[in-house]
Amino acid sequence: MCRKKLSHAMATQKTTKLCLKVTYVVWLVLAKGFRWICNKTSPGKDQIHYSMLSQMPPAGKHALLDLYNKFWKSGKYPEDWKDYIVIPILKSNKPPDECSSYRPIALASCVMKTMERMIKNRMEWWLDSKEILPKSQYGFRKGKSVQHNLTQLVTDIQLSLTIDKTVLALFIDITSAYDNVQIPILYNKMLDIGFPQQFAANIISLISERKIYLRINDEIVGPQTSRIGLPQGGILSPLLYTIYAIEMENVIDPATRMSQYADDVCFYSINNDISQYTDSLNASVIALQKYLNEIGLAISESKSVLCPFTWKRRLPFQESVRLG
Repeated sequence: MCRKKLSHAMATQKTTKLCLKVTYVVWLVLAKGFRWICNKTSPGKDQIHYSMLSQMPPAGKHALLDLYNKFWKSGKYPEDWKDYIVIPILKSNKPPDECSSYRPIALASCVMKTMERMIKNRMEWWLDSKEILPKSQYGFRKGKSVQHNLTQLVTDIQLSLTIDKTVLALFIDITSAYDNVQIPILYNKMLDIGFPQQFAANIISLISERKIYLRINDEIVGPQTSRIGLPQGGILSPLLYTIYAIEMENVIDPATRMSQYADDVCFYSINNDISQYTDSLNASVIALQKYLNEIGLAISESKSVLCPFTWKRRLPFQESVRLG
């Protein structure tokens, strides 16, 4: 019976021209979500583990599916789904007395993350079928990985060196990219690329007004309400960030090539004339800075690196490309 329902749903999708207006999810989609469960993942504030969900009997999973459908249809979610416990992890070789030395790890409800994973699968299918996502973005996408970024860059470098050309690459870090995402801008971008209003509103409702608790040793402090940014470690966060910065590859200079992995960006220009590739990179940096300012983001100058790949022993490029 479940397979018949799934076949009917797929047939309906084809007749609606890949429309994303999905109100109900089917049993097999929930089963697919459970296949990705990692039992070693720590639970959120509700202390419901993934193992509890995966070991539920069929009646319990059907009840959970009914709850998901109810929440999705109403656009309202349990308040404790928005409770995040943040654990600061000290980065290697960083001074412990500086806040920037810590990487925040957020623990959220496993029940909520299971639903997020189902939504993410649906969003990815629709975005890929419409070919909406940037071709230069390889981060957290099906069938793609950082190996694609490396292969593209290394291939261009090796081909350029064989014809005695120089590759000038700029590796850019965006300051706290996920933390500075503006929720209203994200909502408008989702509508602009074709998401139905109800679908976009449900996603925004799921990530808005989050309550942050800080765990230090065995003590929990908080909450602090967050009205900006995407959840660190959230299932939907990488995909939503890609949507948020979807026009990035369109603003750079045509002579500059681009490769993205989530919020890490690499610009590079190929030429044998230093003035040409530095002009191209400078134009791209200026355009990128303007674009990022419009959406509330900024380039981290201290974490960005300019690197040449050339046979030449001396290349006066250091002062030719500016981020400030």
